[in-house]
Amino acid sequence: MPRSVTEEFTFTFGTRSQRSTLKVNITIPLNESVKEFSYRLINAHQLPCFVEGALKDELEQFIAIETKKLQDANAEEAIERVRKKQVSVESLAKQWTNLFSKEILKYSDPEPISNEVVFSEVYHTLIHSPALETLLNLEHTYALSVCDVIDQRNRDLALLEKRQTEDMEEAIRKLGISSTDEQINQMAQRHFENTQLVESKWASELSNLNETQRREYRDWVMDLHEDTQTTDSTPAYAAPMVPQPQRLQTAMSLYSNSLCGLVLHVDNRLNSYTGIKRDFAKVCEQSTDFHFPSLEQQFEVIEEAVLEANEWHQPKRVADDGDQISVKSTGSDRVSLKSTTSSSSDEMTISWCMKRAELVFKCIKGFMMEFATWSGQQSHTVQFLVPKGLSDDTFTSISNMLSSIFRMSNPVVAKSGNNKMA
Repeated sequence: MPRSVTEEFTFTFGTRSQRSTLKVNITIPLNESVKEFSYRLINAHQLPCFVEGALKDELEQFIAIETKKLQDANAEEAIERVRKKQVSVESLAKQWTNLFSKEILKYSDPEPISNEVVFSEVYHTLIHSPALETLLNLEHTYALSVCDVIDQRNRDLALLEKRQTEDMEEAIRKLGISSTDEQINQMAQRHFENTQLVESKWASELSNLNETQRREYRDWVMDLHEDTQTTDSTPAYAAPMVPQPQRLQTAMSLYSNSLCGLVLHVDNRLNSYTGIKRDFAKVCEQSTDFHFPSLEQQFEVIEEAVLEANEWHQPKRVADDGDQISVKSTGSDRVSLKSTTSSSSDEMTISWCMKRAELVFKCIKGFMMEFATWSGQQSHTVQFLVPKGLSDDTFTSISNMLSSIFRMSNPVVAKSGNNKMA
């Protein structure tokens, strides 16, 4: 029972004075677009452009007929093998059952529900219930505990740095008298090792606290859900309610179709040691993230993905300018997207910046128009950021471009009964 066959296709064309015939072998079934295949035939055999339509029509008809012949022949052969008991009916039934269960939803086995899915559904239910205040209060209490540990760590490191600086300055003053270059180098090495030891100690303590809080919080959320289901009431939490509108917005939009994002322009190194990445990491560590992995864990996953992608690209590639990486965080009161971008250069003239900005605006406009067709009547805000050091003239030109690309809303003016503007 062949899975494919080769058949000869004959196509005749010509003008009033000349007739030509094209003969090619075609594999049936054809595993590509008929239109694309006809273009390839025209280019390969230098056929005149006016035969395009006729060639495509005859090719479609030929492939349809030959494919049906092959399928009929295969079907007859399969039926004959069953009649001759060369194939077990039970094995065929088992194969068909497996195929149906994998391909047809109504016959497939339900996928096991993971703990993450259960928690997301429970949290989404509670955050849109009277338990909202209780959840936010608990998160705030946990965040205060994390901030206390961070403050202790910072004080400890600052005190250590101050003491080490004083020791080094004292040793340098006595250089050649009671200390040598080798002794100073040894002191610098000890300072570095002591600093690493203290940082590791506090990193371990902070990690343990985050893990403990995450486990306790998720268990508490599940217990609270069970209590509300059985008693139809929400237990009160003693901590005072602290105004936190941004965290409230993030909590309400988690596990929904109304996620929010922030684009940060950073360098192409997958770490959080420099620049705005370091500031972002400091914000993230101020509270335990109960929903997403830590920032460092996400960087590790991204790095593994980049290393795997490097097998298909040039070696030793970390991240190129223009690449985008996505990290998620609720500790920073938002789900965040981090993007690498090119640094400023002399080639980035005003004309180049304007064309670039116009492209970004029009892409965002196209997305918003499509998004609005199925997002309902919700209001959304898009913030555009420009690099530091951008000239005032370029900033003004980019700002003025908004009104020419996006339709601006005009205020509605109503007049009161006494003809005064209201």
